[in-house]
Amino acid sequence: MLLIDAYKPEGGEGQRLTFRLTYRHAEKTLKDKEVDKIHEGLVAAVLAALPVTRP
Repeated sequence: MLLIDAYKPEGGEGQRLTFRLTYRHAEKTLKDKEVDKIHEGLVAAVLAALPVTRP
């Protein structure tokens, strides 16, 4: 995971972070549906664990 950008508006609340994720498997090429399922699980876990919102 790589942090790409951090934005905090002047005088405003909140902050927006942009990350780049690379999904890899050691033995095969991942299909879009596999990556989508993994990504949605990751998003759900982050939303449940941290005080963040999804844009």
